[in-house]
Amino acid sequence: MNNIHSLFVQHWHNSHANRKVEAPSGMPWLCSQIDLGLNVIASRPGMGSTTMAVSLASELALAGKRVLYMAFPSQGADKIFVRQFGLHMNIPWECQLPSENKLWEQNLPLLENIKLFYNQLLYCCSDYIEIREKLRNCVREQHLDYIFIDCIQEITIDKELYKISVVDYICSELRALSYELNVPIVATSQLNRNPEHRCGVEGKIPQLGDFKGGNVDQYARLVYFPFRPEYYRVTCDYDGKSLKDIVNVVVEKNDDGNVGEVRLKYDREHLRFSSDKSFAEFVDGVKFSKSAPLPHTVDMPF
Repeated sequence: MNNIHSLFVQHWHNSHANRKVEAPSGMPWLCSQIDLGLNVIASRPGMGSTTMAVSLASELALAGKRVLYMAFPSQGADKIFVRQFGLHMNIPWECQLPSENKLWEQNLPLLENIKLFYNQLLYCCSDYIEIREKLRNCVREQHLDYIFIDCIQEITIDKELYKISVVDYICSELRALSYELNVPIVATSQLNRNPEHRCGVEGKIPQLGDFKGGNVDQYARLVYFPFRPEYYRVTCDYDGKSLKDIVNVVVEKNDDGNVGEVRLKYDREHLRFSSDKSFAEFVDGVKFSKSAPLPHTVDMPF
């Protein structure tokens, strides 16, 4: 078993030895690529698609944008939001559980400058028509700049389809809704098991054909695949640098910009992705800009 793992790791090192990073920065660049249309974040379980979506939404909100995040209970986005914003409010993470959020509620008055709205969807109200009307009302009332939906496969439709799958229909409708509302939509998506059946760590990196339930990539203008080598027991790169808590975001499709990889840092304690100054020079002198300093007091009206 150890020999197999050694070959597994060596294959990953060899395949990345000549790999270049084309994207020029970290979280700020990932946020800047989001535009009108359907933007998708997808991964296998445990890679962090929801964490990345929450991190991007938080980054945009801290930059002064009005952001709506809609999620189903199973995604756990509410807990991640509490954990991330508790970092800026000096609340110990042990006190941030939703069942013990008295301390969180006492600090909510500090959150008046950031307009990030969280809406938890119920499975009994998961029909796309209801969600669409709710989004239209939110955009009209709150003048939103960005909409996040977590996740595509949880949305249902109350009619029969003959030529396309439910997921294809939902993606097509979300893309059209983005242009109708003039607001970019970012949605998370599940992947099928194809990456688990491919050989080598390089084979585990998702591809555009790995979406679960439909051809999501045909409707998306931007596709992010967060990927953690550590998940497959690859703990260092070909230069011997540690890959612990490192996330490579594969920009697999980008209609209006570069594709490649962006390396981020994963903060386990606060469940957030962020740029890191240690990645200022990653490969061949390509520069990675640091995230803007975060304020000590922020505002997230739930």
